[in-house]
Amino acid sequence: MILDTFVYPIIFLYRQFIELSMKSIYLSYSTDSREDKKKNIGSIKHDLAKMWRVIVPVLHDSSFMSKGCSLEKNVEDYLTQFNSADPSSFTFRYPVNLRLDRTLDREQRIDLPNLRMRMSELSAFFDSADGALSYARAMTTEARQLYENLM
Repeated sequence: MILDTFVYPIIFLYRQFIELSMKSIYLSYSTDSREDKKKNIGSIKHDLAKMWRVIVPVLHDSSFMSKGCSLEKNVEDYLTQFNSADPSSFTFRYPVNLRLDRTLDREQRIDLPNLRMRMSELSAFFDSADGALSYARAMTTEARQLYENLM
């Protein structure tokens, strides 16, 4: 069997992008204290499903995404697929682990053009969420300043 390892860095970097995008949203827009953020990030480690559960309330609170909408379900489905294929962010780092065992125990087919399209969708989602959350924060700050000026 010929192992096509060129796909490893592609998938690993896509996974990193997802993880860092969610952590950025959480760290930038959650109202949790700094200590709670440090604790949560430390306990979540590289688990995409856990990180998603932490940022969903942030997205709901900002009205970026309504509870149970198809967008939420689609993003969650993509994240679940990534998380099940690589739960600890190690499977696609290298074709072998530290004991020189293959990180994938069986041959897998990956449709890279389809993966690229799905990642483009996730990128648009995270960019839109960041923009909406940033705008909501700016409007809240402006409203607070107007109120303080009137008082």
